[in-house]
Amino acid sequence: MTVIGNRSWQDSGVAIAQGQKVSLRASGEWTGQMEFVSKETFIVRWKGPEGGFAVDPARASLFLLPSVLGGALVGKIGPDGAPFLVGASLDLTASVSGNLFLAMNDDQGMLKDNQGSVQVSISVRP
Repeated sequence: MTVIGNRSWQDSGVAIAQGQKVSLRASGEWTGQMEFVSKETFIVRWKGPEGGFAVDPARASLFLLPSVLGGALVGKIGPDGAPFLVGASLDLTASVSGNLFLAMNDDQGMLKDNQGSVQVSISVRP
């Protein structure tokens, strides 16, 4: 699955049942952060699915998972599930049932300037 950096929660289409084992592996680069050097010049900081920029405490409530780095790949099971860190890899046993959703952990009011994507392989076992 391709997870695009400038979109919020993206439905993987993969249905997971409570108790199933899920393995996620991610690679690629995206950016959710631009560093302005001057009014006209900025630097784009590319990061992998592990993320790499601090969450601004003043805007933390606008992030999907404020307790982890901005730019990190995060997931949830079901549209109302609790977000969790995926990063570059994660193995978990599902505590709930539903489709897997994935996204970049970023300020939800600032997605339009994000660029790039990560590729995620999803494996589900009983």
